[in-house]
Amino acid sequence: MSNKKFNLYDLYKKNNEFLVEEDILSKFFEKYNNKNITDFHFEPLEDNVLVKIRYCGSLINLNPIDFYEYEILLNKLLINCGFDIIKDFENIDGSFTYKRENFRVSFVKSARGISCVLRKLRNISEIEVELGSEIEKKTVDLMKEKSKVLIFSGPTGSGKTTTMHYIVNKFKGQRKVHSIEDPIEYINPEIIQIVCHDENERLDILKYILRQDPELIVVGEVREKNFAKLLFESSVTGHLVFSSLHTKNVFLVLQRLKMFDIDVKNLSDSLDFLTNQRLISKNCNLCKGAGCDNCFYTGKDGFITVFEGLIVSENLKKDIAQNKSVNYIKEKYKFSEFYIDPNLKLLEALNSKIINEEEYLGNLSSFE
Repeated sequence: MSNKKFNLYDLYKKNNEFLVEEDILSKFFEKYNNKNITDFHFEPLEDNVLVKIRYCGSLINLNPIDFYEYEILLNKLLINCGFDIIKDFENIDGSFTYKRENFRVSFVKSARGISCVLRKLRNISEIEVELGSEIEKKTVDLMKEKSKVLIFSGPTGSGKTTTMHYIVNKFKGQRKVHSIEDPIEYINPEIIQIVCHDENERLDILKYILRQDPELIVVGEVREKNFAKLLFESSVTGHLVFSSLHTKNVFLVLQRLKMFDIDVKNLSDSLDFLTNQRLISKNCNLCKGAGCDNCFYTGKDGFITVFEGLIVSENLKKDIAQNKSVNYIKEKYKFSEFYIDPNLKLLEALNSKIINEEEYLGNLSSFE
């Protein structure tokens, strides 16, 4: 079956067959109904279609399926996304709701057919993040403020967006919330969510949002100078702002923000609290990390979130305003009462056998 091509018109002609076929999509989702599975991958090969899942961050191969089964599955996905299956298409993205679960779908043409990736978008009401008492108290205090910026930092895949939206969901009843997202990870019906794929357009959208009398502005990762400057100017003019940065620790957040040429006075006035986090795999309860059917032989079952935090005290505000170096600030505040040490939670998780020693050591060193 070399050089296999999918023709959407042929899929359309099989509609009568779909009516008598058992619901493949429903069967597939029921078989892999696991809260730790976030993505499904379908990759056409020469003789069949490779199927993978992302489970607790690991990409795992399942049994391949044949082209006929994949054609039916693909057609159902296209219909659910509202696409015209008779017409051929370029690479497209779509979304749909299936049995009260939300999915985002990416369709890409490859040499052997249409490659497809589904991502499960969890309902915001189902999200639970253990912030820890110190971080939760500081967050509650910040939600009463105006003219502040709360930065959620960490490496890719550390759960920054999840934590940010978890906090937004807890307090959205107290604030008018606008978010700029690319893409939307959690559907939240009680806030104004705006999808934006272009960095320049994102700057324009932020300007429009400021005319909407927002109280809390939520944006994804800050990547561009003009956008970062406007974001902090928005805070100075009386808005609470949530945003994220890709950094290894809380001290490097200050370094990254300075690289955006934000006025140090704006930084010192706007910043009250910085967080950095890791999403760490928990040991499977059944096999204790050895690997079993329940955990797809990964030894993992869910995650814990570990936080590092830095409260921006009055003295630290002065140091920021005086443009003190990041190394100076780190040496001065790393072991102060204003620093929230991630090692405490990591050590507790290790001693309780929630995580293994490898996860402990790897994540501890990652904050350096």
